[in-house]
Amino acid sequence: MKAYEQKPAVLIVKGEERLDEERLILWAGWIKPALQLVAQAFSRILDKLLYEALISWHEDGSSGEWLHAGLYDKNPRRRGRLGRWSRAPVALRMRQTYPAVMPSLRYGTCSWSEKSWVGPFYPPGTKPADFLRHYATAFDTVEADSTYYGIPPPDRVRNWAAVTPPGFVLSSKLPRTCFLGEDARDLDPARVLVHETFAGELEAHFASLAGLGDKAGPVVLQCPWFNSGVFGGLGAFLERLDPFLAALPAGFRYVVEVRNRGWLHAELLAVLRRRRVALALVEIRAMPHPADVVERLDVRTTDFLYVRLIGDRSAVERVTKSFDKVVLDKSESLGRWAHLLRTQASSADGFVYANNHFAGYGVETIRELRRLVEGPPQETGP
Repeated sequence: MKAYEQKPAVLIVKGEERLDEERLILWAGWIKPALQLVAQAFSRILDKLLYEALISWHEDGSSGEWLHAGLYDKNPRRRGRLGRWSRAPVALRMRQTYPAVMPSLRYGTCSWSEKSWVGPFYPPGTKPADFLRHYATAFDTVEADSTYYGIPPPDRVRNWAAVTPPGFVLSSKLPRTCFLGEDARDLDPARVLVHETFAGELEAHFASLAGLGDKAGPVVLQCPWFNSGVFGGLGAFLERLDPFLAALPAGFRYVVEVRNRGWLHAELLAVLRRRRVALALVEIRAMPHPADVVERLDVRTTDFLYVRLIGDRSAVERVTKSFDKVVLDKSESLGRWAHLLRTQASSADGFVYANNHFAGYGVETIRELRRLVEGPPQETGP
């Protein structure tokens, strides 16, 4: 009886099967890579055909605005071999830009404590203690502005959680006493963003913030404009910022806002990306509109977007001291924001907040922006 009997691609040795080593080497050496190349070529052809079909659909007027600049990537290494429009499979590009996939965006206002909202937003007679409870019936998120000025007492934070419904998210600012000092206008350069200097304050703040539980949203480090006496330039700022972010407690999401125009740079984004911290996209006087920023920089640094419509405080207050109606026409800017959100928000979560100083009435501003991004609310039939 023969020691072995050969069969196609298999040897039977003493009754046991094993792969023919020579044929396995042949498979790994060139057959498998050849099949992979064929599969990649087929994928590219299918991608191109689908994309051309979608182009035709767009030209027929059947599509929305999803087909605009979000498909284009200025980095040639990410464009792929089909040209400047092909940076990802069609299904992914649609997910990145099609307005119907915006449920991950949350909309709210910067603060909820404005007394002039009683009447236009809060029912007449609503007491300040009941503002947040009512606010949470209209919006699913808010940014607490008051935390910038001091560490909130634990009982106040627990009350915020108690009066808001499940799923509500409360974002907040890191107190200035936790990274800047008592007065942001009179900074000690040796202390700013030095974790060891503020270790006690940071521990107290996050112990208090823990009272929000799963309602805790991103924590914003709102940096003021720094003069050269505090930081000689972006490099000096990043030398402080990087270790400070690394030392922040786990379990929270973080955002950095800068107000030095020249610091919106790839070097800043690299640090934020390494620490998985978001860059705040902010419209405020003396800073470029974020729609211009995203044209030259990849602002995605983590898995969520953080947007703040702050505006020009002095421009609004020249017109009104009461924040119960829109007093400035910001329709052009809101249109740019809507386009930015449609093209930048995809699988990422997004938090979008409007301030009263943007146009005079933060509630109406954020409602209008949501309509521009997602369309009017759909009526449901019986």
